[in-house]
Amino acid sequence: MFTRTLSRSTSVLNTLVRKQNLINSKFVNVNSKLNDFIPTCTRTYSNCGSPKATILIANGFEEIEAAVTLELLRRASIDVTLTGLTEGIITGLNKLKVTPDQTFGECTTKNPIDALILTGGNCAVEAMKKNEDVIKLIKKQEESCKIVAAICTAPLLLKHACVFPKKCLTSHPSIKEELVKDFTYKEEDVVIDGKLITSRGPGTAHLFALTMIVELVGAQKAKQVAEACLYPHS
Repeated sequence: MFTRTLSRSTSVLNTLVRKQNLINSKFVNVNSKLNDFIPTCTRTYSNCGSPKATILIANGFEEIEAAVTLELLRRASIDVTLTGLTEGIITGLNKLKVTPDQTFGECTTKNPIDALILTGGNCAVEAMKKNEDVIKLIKKQEESCKIVAAICTAPLLLKHACVFPKKCLTSHPSIKEELVKDFTYKEEDVVIDGKLITSRGPGTAHLFALTMIVELVGAQKAKQVAEACLYPHS
């Protein structure tokens, strides 16, 4: 019995070691991605104040994607607001209830935003697809050469709005087949093509947010935020 238990424990330990090695290799890949941004990104908004961004959420949104993005962008001193598609409390996919900073109606009457951020969650994305004003805002962002960032299933909104045709993007794997005809699909954690930033899901939310920080205020600020959060990078 002891031998069997020991053998089983050794097997479990070996499995954990293999998993940890896989995680470490992914972290190395993330390090490389973050470092790759440094020589190419020199964008700064120092002459016109902090860049403005809004994260649009609706009932059924992916909490991790919204919360991680909001927190990291604010740590980078980006003026980011959480915008609810409807008035009042918005309930996430896993029942987290949040009170947004503003409603979508308030968002559209304010000054232009530098980055429109769309999070996933099937029900949330479906609600946004049915809102003509959301689609108009996405189109306006593209026409104004402003950033549109979409994660998880939110890239479906790009297809629905008929924007960024044939641009490179990624998404949650579950909607890949709905995007491959209209875009150049990439199996990567984060994809940047001009003013379009896309990512895959909750597990890639940190890199998604750090990428936006790079694009909005520079790679050095992104590294500072990553270090403060103990996010793995070199």
